[in-house]
Amino acid sequence: MIHYSVICNYFMFCTLVLELKVCLGGSNLDDYILHYEELSYDSGDLHQRHLRSKRSTDGIVHLDFDAFGRKFKLQLRKDTSVFTPQHMMEEADGNLRYVDLSFLYTGEVMGIRGSKVDGAIIQGIFRGEIHIPGDTVYHIEVNNRFNKSQLSAGHHSVIYRDKDLNLDPYRIQRERDRREASKAISTSGYCGYDQAVQWMRSVVQSEVTQDTIRHRRSAMEWQEVSDEHEHQNVEDNIYSSRLHRQKRENLIGQKNTCTLHLRSDPLLWNHVMDKNKQNKDIAQDEILAFFANHVKAINAIYGSTNFTDGRVWYTGVQFAVQRTTVMTWEAKCTNPLTRSPYCDDNLDVSNFLNLHSLENHDDFCLAYLFTYRDFTGGTLGLAWVGAPSQASGGVCEKFKQYSGVWKSLNTGIVTTLNYGKEVPFSVSKLTFAHEVGHNFGSPHDSGTVCAPFGTGSSDANDGNYIMFASATTGDRLHNDKFSSCSKGNISQVLDAVVNQRNGKVFCFIKSSDAFCGNGLVEKDEQCDCGYVDDTGSCSDICCIGRNVVLSSSAACTRKVNATCSPSEGSCCTKSCGYENRTLTCREATECLEASNCKYPLTD
Repeated sequence: MIHYSVICNYFMFCTLVLELKVCLGGSNLDDYILHYEELSYDSGDLHQRHLRSKRSTDGIVHLDFDAFGRKFKLQLRKDTSVFTPQHMMEEADGNLRYVDLSFLYTGEVMGIRGSKVDGAIIQGIFRGEIHIPGDTVYHIEVNNRFNKSQLSAGHHSVIYRDKDLNLDPYRIQRERDRREASKAISTSGYCGYDQAVQWMRSVVQSEVTQDTIRHRRSAMEWQEVSDEHEHQNVEDNIYSSRLHRQKRENLIGQKNTCTLHLRSDPLLWNHVMDKNKQNKDIAQDEILAFFANHVKAINAIYGSTNFTDGRVWYTGVQFAVQRTTVMTWEAKCTNPLTRSPYCDDNLDVSNFLNLHSLENHDDFCLAYLFTYRDFTGGTLGLAWVGAPSQASGGVCEKFKQYSGVWKSLNTGIVTTLNYGKEVPFSVSKLTFAHEVGHNFGSPHDSGTVCAPFGTGSSDANDGNYIMFASATTGDRLHNDKFSSCSKGNISQVLDAVVNQRNGKVFCFIKSSDAFCGNGLVEKDEQCDCGYVDDTGSCSDICCIGRNVVLSSSAACTRKVNATCSPSEGSCCTKSCGYENRTLTCREATECLEASNCKYPLTD
């Protein structure tokens, strides 16, 4: 569980060069956004160009504007990569249908190498994120979620920077609430989180099995190991040659993708409907774009992490949406005879997770429910913790019976409301990453190694990591990374799941999208030589490898002056040039003739 107040996309170019009006923001936009600028352009024109792109196979849309003293030239292309090809939306009657996702985009800022743009064009207005290497992250939002009295007429969007965010505006209020909660229950030091932990442990230990006693013992043993591990530095000696060899034996491989069922409840539906003048089509697209952006965010975090405890390594973890459910107020809450419990606005966080867990989610690696509820104590999320032992819960867990009640413990919940205010994307994405971290087996960080902020540790100024129990500022080096403690715990759970030990099930699927770092040149990659960290496999001087410490979208591109990379095939030399045409690149077989290298480089 997380108590973050804050933390914690035919070959046709549709060029859109817009006269964009920028209005400088004055006072804070809300409690989180300290500085912003307003944007305005012809949304009708952008909508028409989006529709033309939608009808094409590989359509591109350009969007040009100025903001924060710089020029932005966005080149966008359709992108549904975070959804599996089998993705379907579940209707209110339980039927499944395919949905149009052509409003989702990815791209880059032209002229800026390594830049990345992700977002959506809905009703002619772009919303999303712009990552500029060496600068910051820029966020663009439709202004319908903000106080209109603070905004100028004629501007439909706002743009703000990561560095202009206060990701912990309610720290003092949250701490006061927790002190009051501690007094309310006679045990010193308890709070909502502690109560939830005790409840979750009791559920896990109540699983109906043929050997319940042994199961309970293993659950407690894992908790002890986790608590002890939080204070260990598992990075010692992980780079020995022996362990380097073992790393190669423990890669997840092509089955690296955890499938997701993402759901939104009626309260979130009402909130999005209110923002969009009760337009159901726009509200649905907004929620699907919200899902897509959150999955892209955790893919960037998890995909760039080398999960290791010093014995085993797992890299390349990814997520893909296989099912979506958008619960509407009209379908779930208007008929008194069929009214859903999800319509109740007074559910506490434990009961809300429990309600979500009562449904069968066996078809998915993880199932998450997003809501717009103000849980007590600044709580933004809750999830079942995975374990390498026989204890139930977490990634790939199956529907089981606990004290006579069937539950899915491969679940978690996230809310986007905190102390009466909607949280920005920078907060909810870290909340989502944190809760999924629990599913993958990480408890909260503690100790000077894994929770260094405010200590005498040499990296204290870099802040705390993703799995720290309370809020982080969100702008420090560690804030979107996993600590060595978390990496160690998660690697143990992954090892048990991948090898199906202790009753675990390996439910990951083969990725349908290219993944930079797996050594395979796929889709838009120029090359792929693997990882370049100390335990990595990339020894290619022609290709920019993936770095688990400093993520860059320049990875899997050729270095300057490199004509090719050996990772593209045997017709490229180690000095980054083409081999002689006389070189045989494929020997003759019963079915195929021998082939020689030729220019340009071909398979």
